[in-house]
Amino acid sequence: MTTGWLVVVVVVDAMTTTAAAFLWHCRYGLWPKLMDMPSPPKDSRGVTALGGSQYALVVFHTGRLLALTARAQAAAQQVLGLDDVTAFDLARRSLELREREVQHEHRRLQVASRAVPPEPQTKPGPGGGLYASSYADLARIMVNLAESRLYMLRNNTAVAVELMREAVAVEDALGYMDPPRVHQPSRQCLGWLLLQSGQLDEAWKVYSKDLQQHPNNIWSLMGLKQVAEAQQRGVSDATAKLEEALANAEVKIDSSCPALSRPHTEKTERDRYYTY
Repeated sequence: MTTGWLVVVVVVDAMTTTAAAFLWHCRYGLWPKLMDMPSPPKDSRGVTALGGSQYALVVFHTGRLLALTARAQAAAQQVLGLDDVTAFDLARRSLELREREVQHEHRRLQVASRAVPPEPQTKPGPGGGLYASSYADLARIMVNLAESRLYMLRNNTAVAVELMREAVAVEDALGYMDPPRVHQPSRQCLGWLLLQSGQLDEAWKVYSKDLQQHPNNIWSLMGLKQVAEAQQRGVSDATAKLEEALANAEVKIDSSCPALSRPHTEKTERDRYYTY
C-alpha cells in the first residue's frame, strides 16, 4: 500500500512580497513607512506570469497616491486653521505643491493600470475562473480605492461612494478563491464612506453583508458599532460584539477602512505597533 502526498508549491518572489507589504501598509494607513518603500522589481513574475509585475506596479502607485492624498488633506486642514496672513500664504503654497504631487501620482497610477493585461478565461468557476489571478480586476479595485480618497480631497463624497460601489461589484464577480484575491474587502471601505456621508441605514446593510461573507471580522464590527452610535440605538450590543472579537486581536483599530480615513502623521510608536 502506498501513501499519496499532495505537494503544493508556492512561488514567492520579490514582486509578491513587495506587493503584499504595500497592501498591508495601505490597509492600516501607514503612510510615512509606505512612502519609504521601493518600487517592485520590473523582472518579477508574481504568482502567475501574466500580469503579475504590472499589477504590483498598480499596488505601488495606489499606495503612493493614498499616502500623498492623505498628506494633501493634512495640508488643507492646516490652511483652514490659520489666521496669520504670512503663515496662510506659506501653507497655501505648500498645499498647492502637495496637490501637484497628487495629480502626478494619479497619472502614473492610470498609466500603470492600463498596462495590466487581461487574462484568458479558466475553468471551473465564475468570473475569470478558479485558476485566474484576475490582476486586471484587482487593479481596477485598487484604482477605485485610491480615487475614492482623491475625491474626498475634492470634497466630492458622492463620487467616492460610487467608485467604491463599483469596486464591490468587481470584487463580487471575481468568484471563489481561498485565500481571497482581495486583501481588504471593498465593503469595509464602502461602509465607511456611507457612514461619513450620513447614509446610516445603507452603511449598516453593507457592513452586515460583509460580516456574512467574513464572519466576526473586527473591521465591519467596528463599522456597525459606529453606525449604532450615530443612530443612538443598539450601541451596547454592537460594542459587546466588537469587544469580543478584539479580545485576541494584535492591533487596535478606529475605522473599518484606514486606507480612506487615516490622516497623514509622522512616524509614531503606533506605526511600529501596527506592523508587528
